[in-house]
Amino acid sequence: EEMLALFDRASDKYSRSHGIHECVLKGDGWDILCTDIGRHNAIDKAVGTALKMGYDLRGAVMFSSGRINEQTVRKAVRCGIGCLMSKAVITRQALELAEELGLQVFFSVKKDSYLSR
Repeated sequence: EEMLALFDRASDKYSRSHGIHECVLKGDGWDILCTDIGRHNAIDKAVGTALKMGYDLRGAVMFSSGRINEQTVRKAVRCGIGCLMSKAVITRQALELAEELGLQVFFSVKKDSYLSR
């Protein structure tokens, strides 16, 4: 619920256009929002910014506006991210991979979803 609120507060461009992807990374005492036309680029920018600032990504939560696929799962696991969330759906292959690699995932997260209650 906290991540959804953070994403909604920060995602003005996504909310207005639905053509721009955004990614929020939240760690212990910090959060980063990055925007790009591509979902992978938004994620890469957020991860790169966090690393450049010296933030530890282990256990961080990532919230993306884009669909979760296998590449996104692998990227999150490589970075040590503990939880991956998205407003969009996840592919079956990505869900199976996340389960295999021990990554917690939540998808189709919206204000009226089960997670927000």
